Amino acid sequence: MILNPDHIAIAVADAGPAIDFFALLGFRKDHVAIIDGGLPARYMGMPDMKAQHITPALEGADPQIRDSASSV
Repeated sequence: MILNPDHIAIAVADAGPAIDFFALLGFRKDHVAIIDGGLPARYMGMPDMKAQHITPALEGADPQIRDSASSV
């Protein structure tokens, strides 16, 4: 069982299988945002980045763990 990792970020071509995989590990989809340039893309060092940013949360973790998978 995964307990309180600091952070994980994964870029995938297809979000569906990534969401299914994280669900097997106990994560649920928590938040979805679209990155289309702007501050988030510049922060990640890719000013022209366009992606769907999905934040899964680990059920039962204390503190709550939220990590990210981006479909680019």
